[in-house]
Amino acid sequence: MILPKTKLEKIEKGKFEKIVDTLVSSKYNGYIKVAFKKSELCSGEVLFGSGKILAAEIMRIKSKSSVYGDAAISELFTLDNCIVEIYPLDSEQVKKALEMNQIAIVKVEPKRIVEEVSSTPDTTTVERAQKIDREQIMNKYGITPPSNGEIKKIIQNSIGNSELALEIEESLKASKPTNEEQEKILKKYGIKKPNEEEIEFLISSALGAEEEVDFNKLKKELIELVTSKIGKPSKKTVSIIESCNSYEELLEKREELEKSLRSLVMFIPREKINMLIAEIEEKIGRKLS
Repeated sequence: MILPKTKLEKIEKGKFEKIVDTLVSSKYNGYIKVAFKKSELCSGEVLFGSGKILAAEIMRIKSKSSVYGDAAISELFTLDNCIVEIYPLDSEQVKKALEMNQIAIVKVEPKRIVEEVSSTPDTTTVERAQKIDREQIMNKYGITPPSNGEIKKIIQNSIGNSELALEIEESLKASKPTNEEQEKILKKYGIKKPNEEEIEFLISSALGAEEEVDFNKLKKELIELVTSKIGKPSKKTVSIIESCNSYEELLEKREELEKSLRSLVMFIPREKINMLIAEIEEKIGRKLS
């Protein structure tokens, strides 16, 4: 979309729907930029006016294609994990931005993954919403809670020929133990099944590890790109990239990164610098300025 250049207010990370709900409830005027990866790296933009979603676009970096309006906002609402930059505008700027982005106007209220609940939801409704949300994350990342058989195997591997192992073995010989019998044995020896919080911790750890691996790979690719294009003069630029420990930090240092490259025009042809900047922007899914 064509949007006014304005100062970045803040960066948030997490589920798209939750971040947007905060902006809607605060009657926000401005726009957001959303970085995420599905089949390829994508960059989304959403315009807000008095808390209402007015327009949206998703740009797919590699395929150089775009999705607008209702289709774009519906896809964004499926994101469980994304990085969102928030930019404020005044009401007049919002009005002008909407006029310039007619193709991206959102006409239909986007469908939520979980139905909205009242301000005082009953316990059953909340639990159902949390269960749906949790199952979607677990399915997406292939995480399954351990079965009774897996728990049994872990116990037996841990305790060997102890009294507990013999008791389990005897119960298996007699008949297949029921869930109730298994619970009694686990309770007797103080062994607990992983609870909801522990499973959620595993999920968040998996997400964090995946994100760290992806960023380290991106950082390595950027350094290799810069050094291969401009060689020794790239020392300062490489130092800026190396100092970043997260994608958010890299976004915050975009202007610094561009300045370090622009300062090399005395030694490197301007056209070559521009081409390098374009390649960096394609890799990170954001303009440097």
